[in-house]
Amino acid sequence: MFKLEPNPTFWVPVDIPVPGQGKGRIEVEFRYLDKTERVAFLEQMDGKTNLEALCEIVVNWREIDAPFNPANLARLLDAYAGATMALFDAFIAELSGAAEKN
Repeated sequence: MFKLEPNPTFWVPVDIPVPGQGKGRIEVEFRYLDKTERVAFLEQMDGKTNLEALCEIVVNWREIDAPFNPANLARLLDAYAGATMALFDAFIAELSGAAEKN
C-alpha cells in the first residue's frame, strides 16, 4: 500500500570516485525533506560549508570502515574530492526520482 506520509529517512547507494581505482560504493541514509523543506534547505545553502549542509541531510552510512559522525564525514570529504558532489547528487537524484515515480 502506498503511504501518504513518506519515511523520515531513506538509504541510497552512493558511488564515490576513488583516484586510480574507479569508484567505491557506500550506502548513505539521508533525511527526507518535503518540497517546502527542500526549498528552504537549498535557499539556506549560501554561507554554509559543504560539511555543514551535508550534516543536515546525512543521517548514517554503511559499507565504510568508520562510523558515521561529522568528524568522519569531514575526513571523507577531505580524502576524496568527488565525495561532496556524489553525496549531493545522490540525495537530489533520489528525491527527484521519488517525486517522478509518484
